[in-house]
Amino acid sequence: MSGIISGDILIENQNIKKMNLSDISKKIGLVFQEVDNQLFLPTVEAEIAFSPENFCRPFDEIESIINQTLLLLEIEHLRHKNPSLLSGGEKHLVAMAGVLSMNPQIIILDEIMPGLDESNKKLVTDTIKHLRDLGKTIIFIDHNIDNLMIADYIFLMKNGRIEDKIKGDMDDEHLYNKLTDFFLSQI
Repeated sequence: MSGIISGDILIENQNIKKMNLSDISKKIGLVFQEVDNQLFLPTVEAEIAFSPENFCRPFDEIESIINQTLLLLEIEHLRHKNPSLLSGGEKHLVAMAGVLSMNPQIIILDEIMPGLDESNKKLVTDTIKHLRDLGKTIIFIDHNIDNLMIADYIFLMKNGRIEDKIKGDMDDEHLYNKLTDFFLSQI
């Protein structure tokens, strides 16, 4: 959590400064904006298996997690591919699959939409909605207004500070106009 100047970050009412890294990593999954910094194993399957293996899950459970995650993100065809040879959008899906295999309560998605084509954007959007319905907390960082329309809450930031909090349940046109006004004021 580099760059924290003041304040606290609480997970389930527990300050992360008092938690060990292993406990934090079981609760929070992060898909980096620069996924090349996240993917390092020789196959997509190995990337997805990495966290469950490190959490000492049984082999049959790991196989089930791999299969379910590949199906959820519709990347079964990439199972034996080398992540470094994939397109940017495919790499984001693989990184997301790796995070989902951890089954964290909190998932942070940092600018994952820009590398995706329209069908994969819809897939990610549907996956976010599904995870939200399962009670997961999804934090996604994005500069594209259209991608923010599925959020329950939108925090507008300027110079590292929260300027406004918008409830995402207002009608799309009103929300779109409010976001557009904020973004235009930053120019």
